Amino acid sequence: MRELASSDDLLCLVEPIRGRGAFVVGGILFDKQEGANWKLPWHQDVTIAITNKVDVNGYGPWSMKQGVLHVQPPATVLENMLSVRLHLDDCPLPNGALRVIPKAHLAGELSQQAIAEIVAHHDPEAWKSIVGCVA
Repeated sequence: MRELASSDDLLCLVEPIRGRGAFVVGGILFDKQEGANWKLPWHQDVTIAITNKVDVNGYGPWSMKQGVLHVQPPATVLENMLSVRLHLDDCPLPNGALRVIPKAHLAGELSQQAIAEIVAHHDPEAWKSIVGCVA
């Protein structure tokens, strides 16, 4: 995974957005089994995984997810992060492919109601060129 994260193929996607100083802060590998539907409702990922709890102003609340400590950082931290999702096998939309609300990270933390309203009123044709991970 480290070799992939530092590969030219991945860096050529990240550097135009985050610059040459971008670096990996975490990675998750999902082993999806046939018949396991991992499709999630629309949501924002607003926590980061950390190794040690350190009380820092603006960070919180804290949570534990599958034995890994997480914290919600200030919005300014999340706004400067870029998520990259790579599928090593087929992942069509009905089976949990990533769905993205364009520029939602610029709106801060959205309530479930706000997310539902955005999704209900979006123009699917306008999103097709932006939402790349749907098949």
